[in-house]
Amino acid sequence: MARLTLTVSERQAGRTAGSLLKHELGLSTTCVNRLKRSETGLLLDGQRVFTNAVVRAGQVLEANLGEAERPSRITPIAMDLSILFEDEYLLVLDKPAPLAVIPSSLSPGEPTLANGLAHYLGEGFAFHPVNRLDRGTTGVMAVAKSGYIHDQLRRKLHSGAFQRQYLALCLEGPSTIPQRKVLLEKKQQDALESFCAMEDFGEGDAENLKPRFLIYTALGCERGLLPVVTADRLVIFWEGKKICLSQAAIGLSDAPLSPYGKFEIIISPKILDS
Repeated sequence: MARLTLTVSERQAGRTAGSLLKHELGLSTTCVNRLKRSETGLLLDGQRVFTNAVVRAGQVLEANLGEAERPSRITPIAMDLSILFEDEYLLVLDKPAPLAVIPSSLSPGEPTLANGLAHYLGEGFAFHPVNRLDRGTTGVMAVAKSGYIHDQLRRKLHSGAFQRQYLALCLEGPSTIPQRKVLLEKKQQDALESFCAMEDFGEGDAENLKPRFLIYTALGCERGLLPVVTADRLVIFWEGKKICLSQAAIGLSDAPLSPYGKFEIIISPKILDS
């Protein structure tokens, strides 16, 4: 298992081992606590040391990362793994579909990537996937060999230092997509275009309403997509009170809201109770 070493500089002299481990080497509090409980977890010039020890310039502080690991309870299963890169800190591999990354209670006993790595890396294996892929996705995954390396890479995961690229196969080109697959039915498209025309409104009003779409689900709904406009101000008079809403989203539909034609608009009860 990998070890981290730090030769204490003149600037760092006089600080405690714990301070250097956290602020210079970037070890987490959990990792440091596990290391200090081990006979060989933390060493200073080859001798066991505790986190409160004050260091001198020229001394070598060493952290044995393996002593901070806690083995994962994953059953080893032999399988062929496509290893793209490996060193003492990191393993990069090509995960095929439809292989799942971790075991699931929904599919007990099904071999997963974690099972395969448990067999490949052997006793003491702790699973630290840096990124995960869905069961049906084929792609490159990075797996850290220690919690420390995993934490360092996790911090870069959503920064510019970590880049992802996704590729997809398109079975039909845009010119061959059947009409039935368009997002809006013809009557929905006509209603949207008619509304956006705004013949009865002043010049510029249509632009100010900023038409867009709202995704929703409902019983019997086939598409779940409504054209929506945002009103700068919406005023509702209800049971003797006046309710004013700013930036209210209004969904538009030409479908009847009642078989008897009694309703023209549906308003959330939460708005009326506000």
